[in-house]
Amino acid sequence: MAFVDRLHDVVSPRVEELDGGRSRVTVAYRDDSAEDVWVIGGLAGADPADRRMRRAPDGWWTRSYDLGNDVRTGYWFTTALVPSGVGDLISDPLNPKRHVYAANPDDPDDEEVTLSLIELPGAPPLRWSVDRPDTPRGETTTHHLHSDRLGNDRCVFTYRPPGYDSARTYPLVVCFDGWAYTHESYVPLPTVLDNLIADGAIPPVVALLPDSLDNTTRSRELSLHQPFLDYLTDDLLPWAREQLSFADDPSRTVAAGSSLGGLTAAFCGLRRPDVFGLVLSQSGAFQRGLPHEFATAAHLPLRFALEVGILETTAFEQFASLYHANLHMRDVLLAKDYDVSLREFPGGHDYLWWRETIADGLIALLA
Repeated sequence: MAFVDRLHDVVSPRVEELDGGRSRVTVAYRDDSAEDVWVIGGLAGADPADRRMRRAPDGWWTRSYDLGNDVRTGYWFTTALVPSGVGDLISDPLNPKRHVYAANPDDPDDEEVTLSLIELPGAPPLRWSVDRPDTPRGETTTHHLHSDRLGNDRCVFTYRPPGYDSARTYPLVVCFDGWAYTHESYVPLPTVLDNLIADGAIPPVVALLPDSLDNTTRSRELSLHQPFLDYLTDDLLPWAREQLSFADDPSRTVAAGSSLGGLTAAFCGLRRPDVFGLVLSQSGAFQRGLPHEFATAAHLPLRFALEVGILETTAFEQFASLYHANLHMRDVLLAKDYDVSLREFPGGHDYLWWRETIADGLIALLA
């Protein structure tokens, strides 16, 4: 009660240190007219079965969670049990730490989203995804391409490393959701690549990043969609050879993405191991029978770097959560004797960690 009484004097979230490298985090929101208020986002993953905030005097609502001290995650409040859009997401007005996800200008339905941040004392500082003024920069170019096969037009981004030499062949990184993976507010992959190359953590690479247009197109094309895979291998990669010099070697070709993009990266390896030999999945939405396909298929010449957040605990498909879906995928791959790693990061299903952890996956696959 004392915390609620003095809310006008404090900044939310309130963090209290506990034993064992943990903290109690309390968030608060005031709405005199609300019948219920819920927490959503990564923070809610700490107690996925109960997202409801607790009513307190004078229109206040509060919720406390015990978290590891290395957690970095985001959250919103909502008065809608099932939010239907950005308009139902309420940033914490007491929390000055925010992250703004920009709207994709090529998607008329996309909207800017402001996320409230929690970064506990043990959360590692950003290393790979921040611009270093003295680091040589590669060249990122935007292209606008039409696909007869898919019946649409999209932006495709290409990356050349510093000191690019067309007489040399480079490893290739193909990364989905190209706009998000070139934008500073999501995953600035060109910056990550510049920093990794400058530090000698990976060899110089080239990258190809097709955009996903909009949510409807993304949900179709990145859900085990054979026509999209055919577009990649038969249309986009031949076009890319005119732009980039890369090895025709699956052991030096990475398919990468997050969520449905991670699912598609694994699908690329399963269906076209002659093209994609390296799979980097960030919180892959492993569903629709893909683990079963790997379990029943012959062993393929593939290597995997998987990752998932410990707060990705919302029920997902036939699994208890996306976290468990990724554990299952790892176990299937291990049972088939694949070279696979799985990193568990202290966060939720969002770009706050993916912008950094993509570097770990690239190092695991390319170093």
